[in-house]
Amino acid sequence: MSSPQQHDQPEGLVWAVRLGWCLVGVALIWWASILVGSSDTYPWLAFVEVSTTCLGLAAIVTSWLSPNGSPHRVLAWAAVVVSIGAFLVWAWIHIRNAPGYGTDEIAFDQYAAQLLVHGHNPYAHSMGPSLGLFHVSQYVTTFRLDGSTVTSLSYPSLSFLVYVPFVLLGWSTQLAPVINVVAWALCIAIGYVLLPRALKPFAIVVGSYAVYTAFALDGVSDAIYIPLLMIAVYRWDRFPDLTGWRAWVAPVAMGFAMSVKQTPWLVLPFLALGLYLDADLRGDRRAGMRAAWRFIWRAAAAFFALNLPFIVTGPTAWVDGVLTPALSHLIPLGQGWIVLSTFLGIGGGSLTAFTLLLASALLCVLVLFVVAYPRTKTLMVLMPSLVLFFPARSQTTYLVMLIFPAIVAACSVRALPSRVPEWRTLLWGTIRRRVAACGSVALVGVALVVATAWPQPIQIRIVSVATSGDVFTLNQVTVTARNRTGQAVHPVFFLKTSGVITAPWIVTAGPEYLVPGQTARYVLLAPNANARPSGYGGFQMVATTTSPPAMSVSSPYNPTVWRPDLSPDAIDRPVPPGTPITFNAQVVDQFDRPVRRAGIPVYLAQWSFQPPGSRPALATINGLRAVASGVKATTNARGVARFVVIGVRNSREPIYFGAYMVTDISPFPDVYASEVTVIFWAGKPHA
Repeated sequence: MSSPQQHDQPEGLVWAVRLGWCLVGVALIWWASILVGSSDTYPWLAFVEVSTTCLGLAAIVTSWLSPNGSPHRVLAWAAVVVSIGAFLVWAWIHIRNAPGYGTDEIAFDQYAAQLLVHGHNPYAHSMGPSLGLFHVSQYVTTFRLDGSTVTSLSYPSLSFLVYVPFVLLGWSTQLAPVINVVAWALCIAIGYVLLPRALKPFAIVVGSYAVYTAFALDGVSDAIYIPLLMIAVYRWDRFPDLTGWRAWVAPVAMGFAMSVKQTPWLVLPFLALGLYLDADLRGDRRAGMRAAWRFIWRAAAAFFALNLPFIVTGPTAWVDGVLTPALSHLIPLGQGWIVLSTFLGIGGGSLTAFTLLLASALLCVLVLFVVAYPRTKTLMVLMPSLVLFFPARSQTTYLVMLIFPAIVAACSVRALPSRVPEWRTLLWGTIRRRVAACGSVALVGVALVVATAWPQPIQIRIVSVATSGDVFTLNQVTVTARNRTGQAVHPVFFLKTSGVITAPWIVTAGPEYLVPGQTARYVLLAPNANARPSGYGGFQMVATTTSPPAMSVSSPYNPTVWRPDLSPDAIDRPVPPGTPITFNAQVVDQFDRPVRRAGIPVYLAQWSFQPPGSRPALATINGLRAVASGVKATTNARGVARFVVIGVRNSREPIYFGAYMVTDISPFPDVYASEVTVIFWAGKPHA
């Protein structure tokens, strides 16, 4: 007799498919809601929003009515096309509104293509001019431990060769973001084609995730290699059965993916091992070795076909370029194990220890992949992401970009036939596997302890900060630094806010070197406006050293900032001159809770933007003509300061009233924390 579960399984599968298409419908409706915000500027978006929303609802309804859980094929493809179209429109709007390049990598790549078109080897030239040429913010430039900026081309050749045809056609404006966005749209389409019927909707769902669309738009060039990697790993275990040109498609796609960025380099050894282990489980190791070797040399041939001209003309420059991420002592960054050091100050005293941790993690994951095969077969593409959790630079892209091709690979491989070995072989194999697994895991554990326990060389304490005056951003930080090592160190100071490390701060006071045990005070000045954090948010100071290669981080600076909150917060109608308006400024804390304290000074200022310039004194505040710094009032026991405003004449433009406080970290009017506009109007305006 069959069990109830066997009867329920088909219906459960149908509802799983319906769930997938429901998520597609939600994604389409979400795309429409995102585009609504730009419809005032581009009214034609109304057609896109209506069609996208209707299609989203249709995908949900028809999937529920369909006996197999899938909408009609035409409707399904329409969902693919419309979701891609909505993504492209969204990207187009953002490129028009904020045309600056979001990463230094795409600026380097496009500039390299332009150099190549003019007959120069991009690996032998500095990419520094591209940062200004493409308006790259210093928030996204890459710094070394010594404070210098990475200006060398850091990726294999296809990362910029993909731009060359378009540069030859004369296209240069916003080329790199467009290529990235189109590449991600191609990922969605290829994923939809390659995934099995039940999982096709997830190509649209995953492809619409903000983490991927934002990375593609902002300039993370991983989007270019993902379609190639999808083709390379689709049905990868059937590679030994292919002949003719079909046997070249996957390895050539892998070689091309490896020519875009270094991440796919880590996928190749796992794929080759998988081909060998597949054949080994079928009792034919030689066939497995032949298949692995065939794939490797063909992928390598495709890789070197694209890179060999640059290797021949400048081998040292090429090697230095493509190995920049590994050999250039870059600032630690990311969301892997390194966050314990960059935020909590746990470990980080030896970045070399993190390199050893990466090597041990790679060895461990390789061993586990082998000893647990074939259970790990579906994890083949995802294995490198496990490794990339441990280096000193563990960017989000390293952890998420391989997931899409990993889904394609996992859903397209076939199950292996079970084979029961002789009991002696089984026993000995089990012992060896467990010893290898435990040994590799123990090695990673030791490396983790060393990297985490190695103390940071400099103890940093933030002493004071100062703002830039009329804008509430910090432009000066004073710290004390104590050398906890037995050798002299040269600290380079950075500020870290929102997880981003700014350009190195300028040392205006403090010694160049700290001798062992020395404590010194450093006065640090922001190098530019981009490096200044908001006075309302928390931040940390970071000190890096090259000898030893290490980082040190301070405890977070979290200012307790009070601000005045004006009531009423809006005056919706014109107020005749001479009519008093009472504003109450309630002092609140950072959680908007009232601060019930008397005697707190609060200021109310006024200004306007009438030509030829700002014109104060269009109203009186508490009976006084306002000066540039505003009129002062003190709070009562409830923490409220009272201001009476009276307009003195008609105003052609709104008059702005802003309340501010002088905080404990600045002697300047820091910020107009609460603003209200008033139009004084009674009959014909005064000429």
